[in-house]
Amino acid sequence: MSKNSPRSWYDNAPTTWIDTTREVDVSSHYQRFVPLLRPNAHVLEIGCGAGRDAKHFNDLFLRITAIDASPTMCDETRAHAGPEVKVECVPLLEVNSDGQRYDGVWALAALVHATDDELARSFPKIARLLQPGAPFYTTFKFAENSWTDANGRFYNWMTPSRLTSLLSDAGFERIEITQENDTMGRPESWLSCVCIAKHPVLSPSTDGATMR
Repeated sequence: MSKNSPRSWYDNAPTTWIDTTREVDVSSHYQRFVPLLRPNAHVLEIGCGAGRDAKHFNDLFLRITAIDASPTMCDETRAHAGPEVKVECVPLLEVNSDGQRYDGVWALAALVHATDDELARSFPKIARLLQPGAPFYTTFKFAENSWTDANGRFYNWMTPSRLTSLLSDAGFERIEITQENDTMGRPESWLSCVCIAKHPVLSPSTDGATMR
């Protein structure tokens, strides 16, 4: 792993960033996602970071499995979110679900560092991890070109049309994308997206279920 990789930065994230992240008001995002969950839902959080969102969902008495590729971030989530939250230090693409299907997947700013190849594999993976009809929520920085920031972190580009295409191809429907200002007051825009994992449709020619 390069010392300038995104994971390396989060492994050494400054305390000020952790504290600031926990204080950011993301209630508007919660309001678009939580009402779509069934009672006592089991939610997978991708990129749990400092543990803000895992704690919020835990406080709502939801069952939470939180994952992150950074051991430091996993430790921060364990310390902040509470012992009821299951935390696993694993990248999304290495998750072994053993047939587990979640009632919702939350990935707030969690996939922004993914490469084109990783994105092409991540969205179908998430669709397979969801119960049919379950919601997926994610956000990306709005941009028409990828870039690397001053901390050496790669950011992939994302537009509404590209995100819609990627999600549709991966097996999602009812895709709703909102462009909005940065919650921390920075001069940038974000794309917030909620969508639903498609229900498999039974093919009349087979006994199994196939996705259309």
